[in-house]
Amino acid sequence: MISNEILLFCLSISIFTAITFVFLGYQIGIKQKQHWINGVDFSKMAKPLEFTKAIGQSLINTGIVIFIISLLLFLGVIGYLVFALTLTVVSVYPILVFVTRQKKFS
Repeated sequence: MISNEILLFCLSISIFTAITFVFLGYQIGIKQKQHWINGVDFSKMAKPLEFTKAIGQSLINTGIVIFIISLLLFLGVIGYLVFALTLTVVSVYPILVFVTRQKKFS
């Protein structure tokens, strides 16, 4: 019984997180809502639109991967430890894209 509650808890949080990542990626990358990216001076960037698209695409990709990881957990392909480790590693991807693209386009 407790295993089902943990599974439901993990799935609900990860699905909500995946939807949030995809939504933010869509707003930033496709709708070009640059004001949602904090701490960036777009006036000093050589290609601000490409930077915004890269950030948005990384968020969308992260959301999709989180959804796939959640599906694998639900199907029993991976366990909770692999789920947590993979989720942690995947969540770092948008930060790496942000830092590298900011250096590239500044």
